[in-house]
Amino acid sequence: MSRRSGDSIKPLRRAASSNQVRHYRIRVPNIWKIIAGRTESAHRRGGIRGFQQVTTELSFFLPLYNEEANVRAVAGQAVAALERSGLNWELILVDDGSTDATAARAEELCRNPGVRLESHPSNRGYGAALKTGFGAARGDLVGFCDGDGQFDPADVGKLLALIEGNDMVIGFRRQRAEGSSRALPSRAWAALAGALLGFSPRDLDCGFKLFRAGFVRSLDLESEGGFISAEIMAKASKLGARIAEVGLEHYPRRAGSQTGLNPLVVARAFWDLLRLYGRLRSWPR
Repeated sequence: MSRRSGDSIKPLRRAASSNQVRHYRIRVPNIWKIIAGRTESAHRRGGIRGFQQVTTELSFFLPLYNEEANVRAVAGQAVAALERSGLNWELILVDDGSTDATAARAEELCRNPGVRLESHPSNRGYGAALKTGFGAARGDLVGFCDGDGQFDPADVGKLLALIEGNDMVIGFRRQRAEGSSRALPSRAWAALAGALLGFSPRDLDCGFKLFRAGFVRSLDLESEGGFISAEIMAKASKLGARIAEVGLEHYPRRAGSQTGLNPLVVARAFWDLLRLYGRLRSWPR
């Protein structure tokens, strides 16, 4: 893969209202305008055009856990970005068993025909949310960004610009918004995982990625927790994936709380790391 945006991964192979209307007042021309408008809107959302099914080109999803204060704004930004992409798209909201009003607010957003909700009955973990999103996606391309408001969904355009000729495009945070109490452990974890599993991306746990759907499904992802980012990169590296990286802005969290440094989450990630390390040693080189 040729270096684009000045970025590449070192160990990987590179490759080239509903207004109420009284029926007796409706005029035929207005009916056809309404139908035409809805048809074109549905076309952009992977629905119908000329009363024929249209293939979804881009599936984009937001993993959510207790994001009641963020989901409306982030989903709204995502819809606007997807509209600008010019592709037939869908937006999937993946609620990972939130204990607040996240699911209810996400359900309200599904009034938009291009938005749908996938819910876990209980909290299963970040990896489980990503796997649900990948599994529910109908598009030829599938991407996601974290639903906590720390990324701008409009940046999906930057990833789309690099997907040609690549299997996946991953973001890296140009400057992390959180303090050193979170950034330093994250960097130490990335260094350890990279040393054991054989890869060195700039930002292992950046929550903004884009894939060719067939490729990400071929990874046969297993992790239910935060280790899934390392699993993706390790398996992609072993398969010789063509990967591009692109720098993204990172913003402070305005509401809600982080879960990544929860002791149980950390312990689970280390256990998954050791398991995958043992398994990958038997993979053909």
